Amino acid sequence: MNFKTLVWKGKLTRAWFLVTIIVMVILFTVTMIATQNRGLRNMIYLGIGGPSAILGEERGIFTVYYETKEDVLEVALALNKEIAEEGFVLLRNENNSLPLNRGANVSVLGRSSVDLLYGVW
Repeated sequence: MNFKTLVWKGKLTRAWFLVTIIVMVILFTVTMIATQNRGLRNMIYLGIGGPSAILGEERGIFTVYYETKEDVLEVALALNKEIAEEGFVLLRNENNSLPLNRGANVSVLGRSSVDLLYGVW
């Protein structure tokens, strides 16, 4: 079945198709005009969401803690080191059991040992 026979075979189908096209064109045009006007754009953002980070101390919504990208990277590196230090596991080599033989079983205990979680939690 081609498009012409599917859409144009009934009067109601034709009417709905034409109404849908007209409504889509009107919505597209209104959206394009509204986004060019700052007040209308803010109303649209208020209804459907939009940029929400407002910089500046007077607003109190979002505060910038770091001045440069290097400051952010320095703090992020320190945080990563702290997380790594807390996550490292030291093994005691009792009875010369290390290195482990191939196929040896190891018990892993902890928060993610039952339901392994890959990625961010």
